[in-house]
Parts: sequence; C-alpha cells; structure tokens
Amino acid sequence: SLNQPQPNNIVSTRSKASTEIQEMGAKMYDDAQVAKVETFMAETQVFRRTGLTVSDLASMIDIPNHKLSDLFNNHYNLNFNTFINNKRVEYVQARLEGGEWKRFTLEAIAQDAGFSSRNTFAVAFKKFTGVTPSHYISSLKGETE
Repeated sequence: SLNQPQPNNIVSTRSKASTEIQEMGAKMYDDAQVAKVETFMAETQVFRRTGLTVSDLASMIDIPNHKLSDLFNNHYNLNFNTFINNKRVEYVQARLEGGEWKRFTLEAIAQDAGFSSRNTFAVAFKKFTGVTPSHYISSLKGETE
C-alpha cells in the first residue's frame, strides 16, 4: 500500500480557488450590471413605457437577455415584470406624495407610470405597499388636511 499513488491535494485546492475566483468575478459582474440597470432606470424612467419587456431593456443597456433575466431573478429575487411594476408603484407614490392626487385622477397617474390597466395597477400597488391606491390617497389626505 505504500507504493499506491496518494491523492493529489494540489489539484483539488487549485480547482477550489479557481471556483472562488470565478464566483467573485460573477459577483463583481453582477454589481456592475445592477449599477447599469439602476442608473438607466433612474435616468430614463424607461419603466414608464407600457409593455416594456426584458428584451427591450436588454437591448437598450446592452446586456444579454439571459444575463438580465438572471440578474432580476437572483439579485432582486423578482421576475422582470414585478421589478418593473415596483418601480412604477414607487413613481406613483412619489407623485401622490407630491400632491399630484389633487390634480390628476389615479387612472391618469397609473397610465403615466406605464401601467396598462387600472386593475394591473391596483394589484401591483397593493402587493407593493400593502394598501389599495385609494386607501393610500386617503391616508395622504389625512396627513395634509
């Protein structure tokens, strides 16, 4: 048994190190993609475009479709549509908190945010905030009157 070759620990150590480096590289790449997505969203408000798809966004910011989908699923833990609807709800909240509910109908604000229907808006708003849009406005009216 002394003459049998011993397992080479150098190989397993090397492959473990290269796996860790690959994972770090993937993480840094994700951070760069996250920054790219966040910056683009903030600067262009592209989320307000009705019918926006992951393919549309991928070509706008030059990230392959599958990588962008992975980013939403793994970094944000949301699918693309939920991510976009959350951005839209944040936009609507900001407008409502700025007093826009006094000048525009909820439907007009929702449409401006990119929601295709009143129902889609109401469902997304409640899912994101925990309250209906009309309840949210009522609470704002209570604070300002």
